[in-house]
Amino acid sequence: MGQDDYFLAAELTRRHPLKAYDAVQLAVAIREANVLDLIGRRLVFVSSDKTLLSAARVEGFSTENPFDYVS
Repeated sequence: MGQDDYFLAAELTRRHPLKAYDAVQLAVAIREANVLDLIGRRLVFVSSDKTLLSAARVEGFSTENPFDYVS
């Protein structure tokens, strides 16, 4: 993790009601998604935390909640 990830995580906590660790997770996902975009791949953000998933969607991610598949 680079310093830029922490700065982005801090910004994400201002834009969304995220806990610090959730913001770090989303910041790293944003960084990695930018890398994957260079090779034409998309990152799907997976979490069971509804607040984190909502923030990820606002940030442009497709999302999945694994609990949606539990019966």
